[in-house]
Formats: sequence, structure tokens, C-alpha cells
Amino acid sequence: MITPQENTAEIQDSQITTSIDQVDEIDTKKIKTREEVINTVKVSGDIERVIIESNNLNGSINLEGAIIDDLMLIQYKESLDENSKFIQLFSPMGTKNPYYLETGWKELTKNPNNIDLPNLKTKWSASSKKLTPNNPLTLSWSNNQNVTFNIHISIDEKYLFSIDQEIINRSKNEINLFPYRLIKRISKPDTINFFILHEGLISVLNEELLEKDYDDMADDCLSSLTNKSDYCDQKSTGGWLGFTDKYWLTALIPEQTEKININYRYS
Repeated sequence: MITPQENTAEIQDSQITTSIDQVDEIDTKKIKTREEVINTVKVSGDIERVIIESNNLNGSINLEGAIIDDLMLIQYKESLDENSKFIQLFSPMGTKNPYYLETGWKELTKNPNNIDLPNLKTKWSASSKKLTPNNPLTLSWSNNQNVTFNIHISIDEKYLFSIDQEIINRSKNEINLFPYRLIKRISKPDTINFFILHEGLISVLNEELLEKDYDDMADDCLSSLTNKSDYCDQKSTGGWLGFTDKYWLTALIPEQTEKININYRYS
């Protein structure tokens, strides 16, 4: 998770629901395939997802929570078999290994205005039904206090998503919020544990490379620990961080001149 350095409210101080605040447990008896989750149709008939489409990526954005949780690499397959499935990078809740990108806002602890913020249950409206390299989109939601939250998303011809968060405050109150962005994995992914290959947490912050496997995170960055290892909470200007597998990497890359707070957590 990354947040601007100027605002150092601890994530656990907020009462707003984000996926970093909760421990998710998977009911192994109810695990679904990606197709079963994506194709679930609700009675309301509302648009549930925005389609992602490019020459290299297919997937969708869940409008409940504004989560990018469905992403396939359509130039790569799981095996050399011509009938093999495409690589599924991100997977939604309800599948075996949920893995997704979330963006949102947190309220400063001492903010007296009690701003109603979007959360994981928020139903966002989309400016378009499809996200493509030639068609960026905006997700929008307004609360009852006359504050509008926008998430502007674009993708390039390769694999880069660009995301800008915007607040339009039409209320009479001054508000103090900060944006967050996080990548979350639920369930430890299958790893090959080969000594020359790193799988797990990876980052370059303050010009230093950090590589930690999932067992390291369990020992050092457990959410319930009072005294976490130093690397679990850092400050940096620019840099990047994310998860790497044998072949694939997912990373958050802030503006390289931006001061940020970084938090690694294991639940």
C-alpha cells in the first residue's frame, strides 16, 4: 500500500472499510472459476463490470468497490498446449487465489467532518462500458455531503495502467483526505521455492532493492504485531513496489517526485 508522505494517518485508525482493514477467509467449498464469478448476473440488471481490452490484456473492473480484479495476459498461455488457457494475472474474490488492485481514500484521524468515503461496497458509475488504449474512462461516486470522488483510468498498448484520483468538494466544509493504492493477494500462491528465483514481495525504495518471501512477511509484518520490522513501514520519494512470481510482476509506481508512505501487511 502507498500513501502520500505528508499525511501519516495510520491505516488502522480509520473506520472506513478497505480491503487492507479486513482479514479475508476463503470458503474452499464455495470456490468458483473466474468465469463463474465474472458471469454472475444480478437481478437488478445494472452494469457490474467495465471491460478491459487491448492487444495484450483482457479483463474487467468490478464497479462494486472500483477494483481491478480480473486481468488476463492474452499473449501468454499456461503451457505449450494450443488449447491451454491464457495466463490469469488478477483474479476476483470467490476464486482460489484472489489478487487485485484497489484505490481509494482515507480520512485523517483528527478530521472533524466525518466525510462519507467510498468503500468496498460502493457502487461506482462508469463513463464508458469499455477501457481500451483509445478509450480511457472515469469512475465516479458522490456522497450526500456534496463531495464527488473520481478515478480516472487509462491503459497503454502494452501493460501499463495510469490511474489518477480526484476529489471535487462542493460542500461548505474543508476536508482532509489522502489517497491510497494497494495490491492485495488472498491465499499464498503456489511457488517453486528455487533458491536463485525470488517469489514474493519486491520493491525499490530510496534506491534500495528489497526482496521478501511470504514467510518473511508473516514473521515481520503481521497486522496484529505491535512491533513490526522496519521495512514494513517506510517513506520514500518515488520508487516502486509489488509482488513478483516466477514470470510475472505486478507493481505500483507512483510519480517519481512524489513523497509516499509504504505499508506492507500480512494477515
